[in-house]
Amino acid sequence: MMVTTLVLIFAMYVISAYTRDNYYINLSPSLPYGLYKISAPVNLKRGDIVIFIPPDHLKTLIYKRHWLPDGWPLMKQIGAMPGDTFCINKGQQFLINGKFVGPVSTVDSQGLPLPKIAGCRTIEPETILPVATHISNSFDGRYFGTIPLNIIKGKAVPLYNF
Repeated sequence: MMVTTLVLIFAMYVISAYTRDNYYINLSPSLPYGLYKISAPVNLKRGDIVIFIPPDHLKTLIYKRHWLPDGWPLMKQIGAMPGDTFCINKGQQFLINGKFVGPVSTVDSQGLPLPKIAGCRTIEPETILPVATHISNSFDGRYFGTIPLNIIKGKAVPLYNF
């Protein structure tokens, strides 16, 4: 099983290297591992998976803590769109439009502090809230808020997950 997985990872890496603009291999636990086809980020809606380079203020945190290799993009689902509301309540619960999405941690897996958002915010035009519900401790919009649409590089659709 391990050999098969390694062969698949290598094959997907080669495919991704030769078609870098169209495919991406996700090796982050925030979403299912696998090969994703990347298309233009048009007609985005809640639940779509997007790929983006983290804003500068997040790069140091993401790359220095080794959550991803330097320069790798983030992939997250769109959890909220313009006009939606997200809240972090006093009980450290993350809610979107009043529905529980997941917990909010105060520290990462290394025991280091995470950024904090408190209260409720409405998603502004030309922004989205990136969210990962595949695992409960993903670094996503519950910690850093919204991202502008103009940093989204593409919409990702899973082709093969493992």
